Amino acid sequence: RVGDALRLSGAGYNVLTAVRTFTDATSRISLGLVSGSSSNTVTLSVLETGPAEGYALYIAGDSDFNVVSYSTITSYDSGTRTFEVDDSHDNLITNSLFYNPGGGTARIVNGSTRNTIAFSTLTAFGSSGALEMLAGVSCNTVTGSVLVSGSGSVYALTVDGNFNTVSLSSFSHNFGAIRVGGSYNLLDRVSMAAEDSFGIVLTGSFNNVRRSTIAAAGEGLRAG
Repeated sequence: RVGDALRLSGAGYNVLTAVRTFTDATSRISLGLVSGSSSNTVTLSVLETGPAEGYALYIAGDSDFNVVSYSTITSYDSGTRTFEVDDSHDNLITNSLFYNPGGGTARIVNGSTRNTIAFSTLTAFGSSGALEMLAGVSCNTVTGSVLVSGSGSVYALTVDGNFNTVSLSSFSHNFGAIRVGGSYNLLDRVSMAAEDSFGIVLTGSFNNVRRSTIAAAGEGLRAG
């Protein structure tokens, strides 16, 4: 109750199957892959935090080539995300469920590249949206996934990095579905729905939206 539930630091080639981790300590992590922890596999597992601020899943510090599959990742805090990739690369998150009734579900930050979220569902009901790709991240992929965010003047997906790809996915939010502030990003075969405002807002340059569906109570597409 006073520390991380499970932390892999500089560890490699470990397999965690049907593991349940939980912490309700402030600023702690349910499962952390940090400090160069690479090529680890987490599958069929449940990762949780309580109402205290902390990550259910945290991949950071050049922790690369990890795989998380068929798992449920849940937090209940408005201050941090359920899941964060920080300065790490080539990680795969697939067939998993992320849920945070109090805040955002996922964030990719600090130059993280070539990470993939596939065939997963991300649901957030706080003020941070379902997924944020911040400035400086690139070449990350979201495919075959569903992202839902239910409150606040934010977007289900925010892309401020460059050269990222979003495909075969759906996004919905009562304010706006997607905002793209970066450049050279591709949105292909994407469904966007916004109950109150914008389907998609483009404020970056050289982005490509194709073969997609936009539904909004306000403007479907806003550029600038």
